Amino acid sequence: MGKALRVPDITLGSSHSFLFSKAFELLNNTMDGNCYYAGKPGEENMNTMGYYETAFPNKFPQSSWPGYSVVPRHSTDIQKALAFAHMFHLKVNMKNNGHSLTAGSSGALPETGKTTMIIFMRDLNNIDVHEQGWRDTCGTLTPTAYTAGGGVYFDQLYKKMLDYNYSFAGGTCNSVALNGGWTLQGGMSQMQQRSLGLGIDGVLQFKVMTSTGETLVVDKCSNAPLFRALRGGGGALAVVLAATHTLFPGTQAQLYNFAFSNKTKAVNYTKWFETIVKHTPTMDKRFTFEPTAFQKNNWGYPNPDIMWTVPGQAHLRLYFLGTAVEAERHDVYKDFKKMIDEVPSPFRNYTHQSWSTLAELKHERAWQTFGDFANKSRSWEHPGSEGPVGGWSIPMKFLVEQPVQSTHLLEEWSKDLENCKSTFTYQYGGQVHENKWMSQDQVNQGNVRDWAWFLLICSEELLKKFERMFPVEEGGGFSPNHYLISQGDSSDYITGQWGVQNYIYLLGIKQMYDPFNLFGCRMCVAWPPSLKNYTAFITNPMYLENSLHMYAPDPFLDSMKKEWHDAHSYKN
Repeated sequence: MGKALRVPDITLGSSHSFLFSKAFELLNNTMDGNCYYAGKPGEENMNTMGYYETAFPNKFPQSSWPGYSVVPRHSTDIQKALAFAHMFHLKVNMKNNGHSLTAGSSGALPETGKTTMIIFMRDLNNIDVHEQGWRDTCGTLTPTAYTAGGGVYFDQLYKKMLDYNYSFAGGTCNSVALNGGWTLQGGMSQMQQRSLGLGIDGVLQFKVMTSTGETLVVDKCSNAPLFRALRGGGGALAVVLAATHTLFPGTQAQLYNFAFSNKTKAVNYTKWFETIVKHTPTMDKRFTFEPTAFQKNNWGYPNPDIMWTVPGQAHLRLYFLGTAVEAERHDVYKDFKKMIDEVPSPFRNYTHQSWSTLAELKHERAWQTFGDFANKSRSWEHPGSEGPVGGWSIPMKFLVEQPVQSTHLLEEWSKDLENCKSTFTYQYGGQVHENKWMSQDQVNQGNVRDWAWFLLICSEELLKKFERMFPVEEGGGFSPNHYLISQGDSSDYITGQWGVQNYIYLLGIKQMYDPFNLFGCRMCVAWPPSLKNYTAFITNPMYLENSLHMYAPDPFLDSMKKEWHDAHSYKN
C-alpha cells in the first residue's frame, strides 16, 4: 500500500485533474521522502513547508502559497520531484527554513501559487567538521572547515559546534537556515561580521542540483561563474544540497549590559548617543553594539516575553569576541562603564556575562523563533503594535565626517521607533570591512561593507528622509537579509540587492544553468515583474514566457503597501 498524501482542510489541489492527482500520488510512493498538498498558512505546515514568512503569517494571501510541497530525504528524491515539475509545467521554489520578509517562499508567479511546487530541504541536515583540513577542486587547503547540508538551520549548527572551539559566521535567529536565503543573500552576522565578514565570504564550495537534475560541485575552479552567482545571488539558480564554510580560530565571548531604569532623570541620553557615534568608526573589530532596548518604546512593551527588551530599563549591549581582560582595556568599554557608574545606584543595572566559546554564546543567545515562543516574541503581532515600514543604512563616511549630525539622526530615529510601539535594531555598528576585496567575486550590493549601521524605521516619512540622504549610489541601502516587502517595488530591490550590472550577470547565469526556467521565487533573479527593464538580456527562448507576467499585478505587495499607508497616514 502506498503512502497517504496529506491533504489539509483547505487545499489548493482539489481542482486538479485526475491524471495530475494520480501522478502526484505516484511521485509520493516512489520517494523516500513525502509529498503534500499545501494548505492554509499556519503552524500545521511547520513540518511540511518550513517556518514560513515569520513577519506576515496571517497577512500572506492563500492564493500565493505554493500549491504543492515535497520534503525529500536525499538528492534522488529531488531529481524525481524536478522531473515531475517538468512534466506538469510547475514552477519550483526551494525552502530551507527561517523567515523571508519578502515572502520569498511564495508562489513563483505574482498572481497565483497553484502552479508552484516548493521543495522543503528539512531532512538534508548532516554537518561534518573537517578538523584535519579541507581542499577545494583547485587543491587549495583550508586548515579547518565544515560542510552542512542544504536543510541545516542555525539551531542545529550551534548545537553541533558546542563540541568544538571555533569561530564562524552565523545569524541571530535559531530558525534561519544556514545555506538558504541567509548565505545566498549575503549572510549578515550581528556579533561576528565586523571581525569575520559576511557569510558568503567564508563559503568555500557548494554542492548543487540544477533544474535538469544534474549534480555539480561549484567552487573557484569548478563552475566558477555559478560560484560567483551563488555568493549573493539569492534563490532560483540551483538547489543547494550542501555547502562548505570556513572555520576560524576559537575565542571566548563577552557580553556587557549597560542598563538603567526609565524612572531616573539623571541620564543624559545625548551623551550616550554621542559615545556610540564616537566609537563606531574606531573601536576594535571584535566589538559589536546592540542597543535593541535602548529606546523608550522597547522598555518592556508589552510584556517580558519579548526577548530583546528588559522591562522598565534602557538597555545597551556590548559584545566582544575575546577575553574580558582584552575587552576591558579598550576605550569603548571604559567610556560606557564610566557613564553607567554615574547613574545613581538604585537605578543602575550593569552585568557582565562570559562564554568560553562562540558556539556557547550563539546557542544560548540566538533568538528562539520557533513555535509558540515565536508568536509571543514577534513584537508587531501584539494587539496595538505596528511593525516597521522598512530599513535603511547610514554609511560610515557620514559618521566620520559629520558626527554631530549623526548623533541627531540617531536621536530622531530613536524617537521615531515609538510609532511602532516595539521593534528592534539590527546590525547596529555592524560595519564589514575586513573582506571587502572579496566583493569582486560576489554579486551582492557592495555598499553593505561600508555601513556604520542598519536601522529599522517605523514611519514612512523618516524612511524617505534616510533614502534621500543616503541613496544607494552614495553608499546607502537596505539590508539584503532584512528587506521588508512593504518597502518598495521590484526595481528598487534589484538596485539595492545587487546593482544593475550584477543583475545582468545573474540573468545570464540563470539562463545558462536553469535553461528551462524551472526555478522561481518572489524577487529572485528573473522574477517576472523585474524583467520589464531587462528584456534585452533575455537570450534563452524559454524565458520569453515571462513576458506575460512582466506587468502582472502583485496582490500581496499591493495589499501590504495599502495596509502600511492606511496604518501610518495619520502620522505623516
